[in-house]
Amino acid sequence: MSENTSEKTFKIDKPPGGSFGISGAPQGNSGSIKLKDTLYTIVEMLGVTSGEADIYLVSGPESGRKFILKYYRRNIEPKHEIVEMLSGLGSARVVSIIDYGSTAEGRFYELQEFAEHGALDAFIKNNPGAVDGRFIRSFVRELNECLSDIHSKNIIHRDIKPSNILIRAVEPLSIALTDFGISSVSASLVHQTNYNRTITYAAPEALSGMVSKASDYWSFGIIVLEMLLKKHPYEDMDAKTITYCITTKEVPGVESVTGEFYPLVKGTLNRDDKRRWQQREVGDWLADIIKNDFYEPFSFYGAKCLDLKELSMNLVANWDRASREIVLIKQWLLKNVTERGLIPLIKGLCRQGVSEDASLFELLCIINPEMKMIFRKINITRELVAEISFKIYDGEGTPEEIGLLDALVDGRLFRKYSEMASGGADFKRDLLAAEEESFAVKETAKRAEIFLERLAPEKLGQKAGPYKSLLRKIRKIEYSKNHLYLIGLGLIGLIFLLTFILISIYD
Repeated sequence: MSENTSEKTFKIDKPPGGSFGISGAPQGNSGSIKLKDTLYTIVEMLGVTSGEADIYLVSGPESGRKFILKYYRRNIEPKHEIVEMLSGLGSARVVSIIDYGSTAEGRFYELQEFAEHGALDAFIKNNPGAVDGRFIRSFVRELNECLSDIHSKNIIHRDIKPSNILIRAVEPLSIALTDFGISSVSASLVHQTNYNRTITYAAPEALSGMVSKASDYWSFGIIVLEMLLKKHPYEDMDAKTITYCITTKEVPGVESVTGEFYPLVKGTLNRDDKRRWQQREVGDWLADIIKNDFYEPFSFYGAKCLDLKELSMNLVANWDRASREIVLIKQWLLKNVTERGLIPLIKGLCRQGVSEDASLFELLCIINPEMKMIFRKINITRELVAEISFKIYDGEGTPEEIGLLDALVDGRLFRKYSEMASGGADFKRDLLAAEEESFAVKETAKRAEIFLERLAPEKLGQKAGPYKSLLRKIRKIEYSKNHLYLIGLGLIGLIFLLTFILISIYD
């Protein structure tokens, strides 16, 4: 999505005015309106659709400074506590309210600062070429600051949408929130309401009458997705279909997002408002603390994983538990991994007949192809395989070593590693060939001999002959006899000690 904007120059057009669908213009002396003894000149009526007020561009009597006049229709007034709080905020992230009150005609008004580039929706429409990856990233930073500011004062906007975001400047980008007419001043994190917001930007929980600070971040995610797709995700849908989709399905178009913005969109559009990204997670994404591998930071067995490489290291460190829980790990990855090219590979894990250890090994190859070949926490090298093969071939292999060689061959793990990871030429030439030849053989000793022929043929002549094998067995027997002899001496000593104690007692 990102573009090299340094090579492009875009003409920034200011939003046009208009006069459609407007009624009830202010009463004044020939294109003017008097507000608290101050006369303002009406420059134009803005073509902004609003069911609650008419919007005018006006200029002041002295310097000609421009303002926005929001002139509410009769019997409609915003929440006074919201207006009073906003007018006293002094926040750079909220459009300044210069004045408010009621006119002689009994209509409520707000006199607000004028943003030179208008609302975001008009800006996008008039400057489509300017809305690239760089612009969107700057917008994310700005909107996150705006929401953080109002949320820190327990204000939930509840109607975040492009027409309620004004652009003060483009380079560098500076925005401000406006139209707090249905906002909530909340002492808690959740606020109950019967008001239905603009449905196309509404969070799932808002449709049931519950809003929270997280609800504003859902609208945040919809706006970012809209800019990435170059259209609204619910375009051409009726209200009933939109409501059904919001409450039951993932937002259309999310899966088509690629690159750096995928975790941001996925996180802010999480239908679970308890897990939805908010100020901290968006800030971490901007700072590249949350990397592109996961849209949600993952604490795995006490260690926080931010990318696939870190996860692979953690899986190896906790091999036994991870292999037992490989199905759960697979399910989590399918929901959270951002690299969609890995999804088909992850879906193929945990096949019938494949052991848990082999499935975990295959996962490691998928998520970290640069990793060394590690199985059951053991670094599998050419030298190690040769050493284990010789011990098994020579009759000295432990049950663990025998089980390891069989698991490697039966799981065709050398082939998997060479196909999915970065095995070297000698690895592919020798280990792969030995695995292919020994796969049809069921006797581990014969398998070990096949590997030795490929890896260390000189050791084939070092196998202990019948005489050495007999001596080895005798040594084992003698070793056992020595142990039995020592145990016998210990028992005899114990009997003498007990006898002495009993004699002493009865005497």
